[in-house]
Amino acid sequence: MRLSRLKLCRFFFSEIFRGANLQIKEQKVVVDELCNLKKNRKVYVQQRNSHIFFLADRSQTLASCKKVDI
Repeated sequence: MRLSRLKLCRFFFSEIFRGANLQIKEQKVVVDELCNLKKNRKVYVQQRNSHIFFLADRSQTLASCKKVDI
């Protein structure tokens, strides 16, 4: 019984680590894409839990993406 709990804990923490690692990779890609955009390109930000996008300032969006929100 104790061994199965240990396996369950290892699985749980490995899944948390994988999820956090994926979020970090996604954030790096977004920051890289924003850095490589031309100055005159438009940036849209998606509202959380929605399919609605709003026009946003590129520099403000880049600054907010550089913050770690994990």
